[in-house]
Amino acid sequence: MAFEHGDDIPQAFQAKIAKKLRKIRPDIYLLSENVQTSQNHIGQPVFNGAVNYPHMEVIKSYFSEKEESSGEFIAALNAQFLRNRRQTNQGMFNVLDTPLSPRLMSQAHDDPQLLRAILAFNYLQVGTPVVLYGTEQLMAGMEAPNNRQNLSWEEEKQNDVMKRYLRLLNNFRHEYADVLTDGNFEWSQYSNRYNYFSFIRTFGDKKIFVLFNLGIGSIRFQLPKNTKLILSQNLVDNENRLGQYGFVIIESKTNQN
Repeated sequence: MAFEHGDDIPQAFQAKIAKKLRKIRPDIYLLSENVQTSQNHIGQPVFNGAVNYPHMEVIKSYFSEKEESSGEFIAALNAQFLRNRRQTNQGMFNVLDTPLSPRLMSQAHDDPQLLRAILAFNYLQVGTPVVLYGTEQLMAGMEAPNNRQNLSWEEEKQNDVMKRYLRLLNNFRHEYADVLTDGNFEWSQYSNRYNYFSFIRTFGDKKIFVLFNLGIGSIRFQLPKNTKLILSQNLVDNENRLGQYGFVIIESKTNQN
């Protein structure tokens, strides 16, 4: 008998397998991939986390399909946060594309700037950011088998820009793991008209401010004094503007005046 999803397996058998595995390795991380939200299978002694398909759909609806305003996007993401306990959200596997969905590059309408903005947003969220193989090569494809192409190993087919970008994101996630995993999440300003939003992540004396511009035009933004620019895209310093699909991630100390 073959099982495709975690919720296809009887819960008694799930518990038995989990008990055996944790006896071998107590710190093992057990992930559930279910048809729907996996909500009924998290928080029990069986699974530590689940593939966060609802999170993926919310991001796709706003960033890719542009079906929602910034305010609606914030409300939808808040609803996902509130579905689970904090510990459950921390264990979530935040995917952006899978072998059953269009590639992230195709979702981004073959626009590398939009793709990088989506990736950056995912790396700032509670839970584990997941990158599907081939994203570093801007692999595209809508449906199977086009979304399941073989990875190219030829030197001329490598994308050094995307590889460096993903390294930056991974290093950022590692350096600020305490803020991004255990820190508070607070929405700041947003605009439905100009399609931008901002939020703040804080932990102890660390504070990260984030601004994304998904609007057609640029918006005014001046880098505050006494802050550290961690990562940005389409930021025009000498004009104090943030272009379309631009974002800024900056750090400041919470005890600064």
